[in-house]
Amino acid sequence: EKAWAAKSFDENKVMRKKRHNDIVITSRYSLGGERQPVKKIHLIEAEVPAKKPIDVTWHPIIYSTNDFLADEWNQIVLKVGMYDEDGVGDKGFDKVNKVANMGSSAFAVAFPIFLPFTNLAQKAANSLMNLIDRIDDHDTIVQGEITLAINAEENIGKKHLQPGFLVCFDKDIDADDWFLGDNMLVHKKDTNGKLHQVEDVSYIVLRVSREHDGTPDMEINEKAATLMTELENGRSNNKLESIQNFFLDTMAQYSNFKRLTRYTQLMNKGELSEDELALLEELKADEALALFINSGEGGEV
Repeated sequence: EKAWAAKSFDENKVMRKKRHNDIVITSRYSLGGERQPVKKIHLIEAEVPAKKPIDVTWHPIIYSTNDFLADEWNQIVLKVGMYDEDGVGDKGFDKVNKVANMGSSAFAVAFPIFLPFTNLAQKAANSLMNLIDRIDDHDTIVQGEITLAINAEENIGKKHLQPGFLVCFDKDIDADDWFLGDNMLVHKKDTNGKLHQVEDVSYIVLRVSREHDGTPDMEINEKAATLMTELENGRSNNKLESIQNFFLDTMAQYSNFKRLTRYTQLMNKGELSEDELALLEELKADEALALFINSGEGGEV
């Protein structure tokens, strides 16, 4: 939604002409504590002055779904971070922003797991991949973790998953007299009860909404990124069985969908060949499709 960097991390870098931050905002999320966290880049912007509101408009969504499985996911873990990254360089930032505005290639910058497959120059792609993999080596402006509990009691370290705004600060804050203004910037009351904007603390503002903001394409990208993250994690940790199980489960669901689609085509085709009739009977007998087939009427699924 919004971010604020309270100071420049280039103040002691005398070789730089401008004392601004090269901002990179990232996130990782995992559902239910089981899946590997999916990494995302939400903003890459060079030469951002300190104490200037940062609008996270490039890729603002951390996670969105129109089919939230509350019974399966007992919590959502969000890790957000804002960093001053000088390693990519001005040319690297320009190339990244160019690719980010190229339609079909944009998702690959938002999901770093896809970077090796983009037309982004190899050097810039490698820089971004190293940025995410070694994020702790860079100047940290804000880094925090928020756990949103589902159907569980709220406690220290956990908040209920419900609509509203969350603010992740760069340090522990006693925020009893702090408020989030309509402009998504943090304010606090003085002794006279007057509100003043907080400028000496860095933070990231997150919004939790009941509305599904994602597009079908973005949901497919999410699922593909999750699959590749699981495969990459299993490969790097030599968890062959984990890779095999996750991949087979994913492919089984894909296969069932294709078979269900084929069943619908055959039911609506009219006159069928002998081979097609045999296939239709096979699909009708498939237990994995039975629930969907029996719920349809007249061949409509």
